[in-house]
Amino acid sequence: MRKRPKDLVRPPPEPRVIVGFDSEWTYAKKGENRILSLQFVVLNADTTATSETCLEPTGPTRRHRIGLGYGLSIALNEARTKGVIPFVPSRLIVACHFARADITTLRDFDAMKRRLTAVRKTYATTGIPLTLKLATPAGPVQCNIRLVDTALLAAVNTKLEKLGADLGLPKILLPAGYAKARMDLFLAERRDEFVNYAMTDARIAALWTARIIDILSSLGLERTIATLGAASVYLARQELANQHVAFHAFLGLEKRRRGKPTPTATLVGLWPFAAQCYHGGKNIAFALGLSPEGRELVDVDLKSAYTSGLALIRVPDWNTARQSTDLADLAVVEDAITFALIRFAFPPETRVPSLPVRTSKGRGLVYPLEGESWCTGPELVVALHQGARIEALSGWRVEWQVSPGLRPFEGFTRRINEIRAGAKQAKDLVLDKTAKEIGNSLYGKIAQAVASQRVIPDDVVSRRTFDTILGKSGKLGPSVISQPMFAAHCTGLVRAALCEALSRLPLTAWLASATTDGFLFAGGIADIDISGPVARAFIAARLRISPGNGEIWEEKHRIPRALVIKTRGTFTLAPPDWQGEAVCAQAGYRLADADAAWFTDLERSRRWIEHYRRREYDTRFENPSLTSLRDQHNKGLDLQRVERLTRWNADFDLKRRLINVRDVDGLIAADTVPWRTVEALEEARDGLENWRKSRRRVLKTAADCHAMTAWTSGSASRLALGSTTQNRLPPLALAAMLAAIHGAFGVAKPPYKMVAEIWTTLCGVPINETNVKDAKRRGAGPDKIQGSIADFTFEDEAFACALLRWRIEAWDVLRELCMPSSQAAKRVEAIVDVVLLEDARDTEFDDLEPDDEPGFDEDLEPDFDFLMDVATPDSAPFDVACANAH
Repeated sequence: MRKRPKDLVRPPPEPRVIVGFDSEWTYAKKGENRILSLQFVVLNADTTATSETCLEPTGPTRRHRIGLGYGLSIALNEARTKGVIPFVPSRLIVACHFARADITTLRDFDAMKRRLTAVRKTYATTGIPLTLKLATPAGPVQCNIRLVDTALLAAVNTKLEKLGADLGLPKILLPAGYAKARMDLFLAERRDEFVNYAMTDARIAALWTARIIDILSSLGLERTIATLGAASVYLARQELANQHVAFHAFLGLEKRRRGKPTPTATLVGLWPFAAQCYHGGKNIAFALGLSPEGRELVDVDLKSAYTSGLALIRVPDWNTARQSTDLADLAVVEDAITFALIRFAFPPETRVPSLPVRTSKGRGLVYPLEGESWCTGPELVVALHQGARIEALSGWRVEWQVSPGLRPFEGFTRRINEIRAGAKQAKDLVLDKTAKEIGNSLYGKIAQAVASQRVIPDDVVSRRTFDTILGKSGKLGPSVISQPMFAAHCTGLVRAALCEALSRLPLTAWLASATTDGFLFAGGIADIDISGPVARAFIAARLRISPGNGEIWEEKHRIPRALVIKTRGTFTLAPPDWQGEAVCAQAGYRLADADAAWFTDLERSRRWIEHYRRREYDTRFENPSLTSLRDQHNKGLDLQRVERLTRWNADFDLKRRLINVRDVDGLIAADTVPWRTVEALEEARDGLENWRKSRRRVLKTAADCHAMTAWTSGSASRLALGSTTQNRLPPLALAAMLAAIHGAFGVAKPPYKMVAEIWTTLCGVPINETNVKDAKRRGAGPDKIQGSIADFTFEDEAFACALLRWRIEAWDVLRELCMPSSQAAKRVEAIVDVVLLEDARDTEFDDLEPDDEPGFDEDLEPDFDFLMDVATPDSAPFDVACANAH
């Protein structure tokens, strides 16, 4: 064996180097930007020393762009010259914020793109690192490079300026007169300020990455990771190992020599059954419109809802998994883990039913009074306490292992809470937010791709991910810790806790909305009853996690008043001098950046409320998107804004039935009650959407709601007549037109042109000859139109009045069109009596008192003041049409 020479010196340890990278550009043409500069900030993480380099391409085209290897060589050698690093290392980290905006500006992007991984619509290194040869005075150095995106190392949708503020490094604002879209002007006129502005992004990216790596290293995670979700899985596995819990056995998996672990044999039936019981959070609006004046609203949240829900999970004994339809087996909170398919019925007076039912067309969860539900044990417990009648159609129960004190996720949650408590005491905002995000991410990884494992699929679109090697998208697969039983049980616990609290509120507590793990209402935490079985389970969990602190509800916001428009759509109303923190839930929409970039939530709420007051059917908002990752990757496009207008759907989503509809301050307001069945909801939603599209109207006032209700009541008639939802004719008018053009009921067939002219006048809707021909081709025949009208809308009554005033003998046709003994038939008789009475008044009863006039059934009397305002045609065209008809 050769001896090591005594004079052989070991190489010095390599510095930990992080290079913050950012680019600035301006628009050149579609799909291509003009790159203005590349910024590199070389950070020695061991000494915190930095070196900054700004490089500008020699020309405007793609061939003038700078490659990553060239840029890093210049930046690292400059850092070595300044003494920031002793030499160019063999490995380093390149950090960006939203990496695909910057990496795609490099000349050699096409050569390295398949070595990157697409994660949450951006790029990062999750596998083998990039390998580049960097030029140094001593010769080329082969360097392994890992790309890190700071957007993946923070809470979702956190902007770079927020990261800078948490680090104490605020982002520099553009001077007045300059815009982000024309950075070339800023560079040409004020270069030094441009470089300082542009370099800030690279500084923040480098410093944030270094800080997160230090935090994760202190938690025992030594290797570089791409996301905080991956960090949560690593820490959870670490806690399981510390408690001597076998990872795969805990998840109910069998590890194979080759391939991925698979469910154990006893769970073959339970695995998809539990996935069917997995749903999202309870999101619903309980009211529409402005909240009661003078009643302060409080927004409360269930403390650490999902981490506490995970902390209630013990170690299952998967061998005990068995099927059962006994409610005594299935309706439990902590005794076992259970899932069920049930048929249920709540008492009619139930204010907040607690059993979820999935709807179609992506409308989410609804909570009706009756139906069938895939649910969990805690939800059954709450429903039974509410007096629900429940029949278990199928169910599963799994016992916990004997050791009652072993709760693997509880140790994880306790550790996260301890870290956050220490961070708050030390006023370390970065550590506090990072630990919180790691804790919340664990539930997301457990639930990842669980919905795609349902045997009975629904229309919820599964999350997709882009494969950078194949260049195409596919369904997002499960993580190493995905588990449908744990995911369903945890979400069921949170929904049950929320429903239990809502169902026990005083009837005087005005409810605004519920969102996932909290709700907004007129009251306070003292009004929330925590004596229920689910609340007691959460209290016990909180006491184990944070000894001495068993509070489970916390106040997030307190506002003077709110406008509730739909689920996740709530805005704050407050006096100009109000200083509190506002609630501003925008229901998936956003104001244009130019209007809202620096708005507070209160200012944003005020702007939304003004838009809500002025909105029409065609109200649209700019909803700019970005060039897709697929197009950037496959077509080599640069990142650009894709401007598009989106119609604003601010109508109430009808997850609950509207009652007591009224106007408050000029806007629609209503209370709500639960639907009896999910089918009633589906029918109402279809009716709303068809009415809105056909009439091009929105629910802005109570009159709009009444008009929508009246229009939807004629849906059966329109269906019988073969009418499309876009047909603007009232059902009775269409039926009468079909009778005329078919020559039914003794009516002579008039020319199409004449029909078009007459019906345009009678209905106030423009109709041409082609419309009449289409109506005959698509509509029902004479045998089907007879008795097709069962209910009258206001528009039907208006048409009947106009028609009978023009031709009183048309009443025989109208009687044939109406279903015998129906509401429509009675309304026709009433309208005929009124029209005849008006004719009689003109000749015989001019001198009689009102009480002496011939009468008719007052219950059936149409509101002629209203109808004639709507229905009476202008006299001139009406006379012309009559003349043409003669």
